[in-house]
Amino acid sequence: ALTGIERRQLPEWAPLPAVAGHTTANAAKFSLPEGVPVVLAGNDQTAGAHAADLRPGGPVLITLGTAQVAYACCEQLPAPAAGAVRGPYVDGQFYQLAADDCGACTVDWASGVLNLAGPEAFGEAAAGASPDCHGVRFIADGPAGSGRWTGLENPEATPADQAGATLVCLVERMAAMLDTLTIDVSQQPILLAGGGSRCEPWRQCLAERLATPLTVIPFASPTLGAAKMARTLALPKELS
Repeated sequence: ALTGIERRQLPEWAPLPAVAGHTTANAAKFSLPEGVPVVLAGNDQTAGAHAADLRPGGPVLITLGTAQVAYACCEQLPAPAAGAVRGPYVDGQFYQLAADDCGACTVDWASGVLNLAGPEAFGEAAAGASPDCHGVRFIADGPAGSGRWTGLENPEATPADQAGATLVCLVERMAAMLDTLTIDVSQQPILLAGGGSRCEPWRQCLAERLATPLTVIPFASPTLGAAKMARTLALPKELS
């Protein structure tokens, strides 16, 4: 209603997985043969969640990628909620997710500002931050996940405190995203994926804020999830 889009203009939801069509002769420009099925796997987060075998009532998947994402599965379509996205999941189930503009992109930006040689050096710096970051706070109010620090007038403040404050900000934003979900995830275990999951200070800060252990998984790959969906369609052996 806000956009003026009418129901007749919207397509039907397709079940996941499903074959949307097949490649044509034009696929040769991408080194693909004609006739390869094109499988609908949803968005990349849905495909990654399927790779991690997410199911209703099971773990919540937090991805610390370029953007932070909290993803949960459910049996019924969730009620609409501001700040959350809902849609179809595999096997006739549904999902709800919350996403952030900030994440590893923020770490990359902060690393450049602090003259740190990438995410690993950023993590090492954050590990040396004071527990209260000497009053330094990070405010993510810039474009593409960037922002600014306050409290730098404290003579005890260090670049390590700036790195630590950046992670605190990201963790608080993730906690707020989990609160956005209408699915009750408070009693569900949490899986952690994405490049940021390799940063120990980030993991530790997040676990302490959520007061729950986190399990890092290496296989929440959208490519793997899409391939798993394709296999369930009984495609010809040479194509699956």
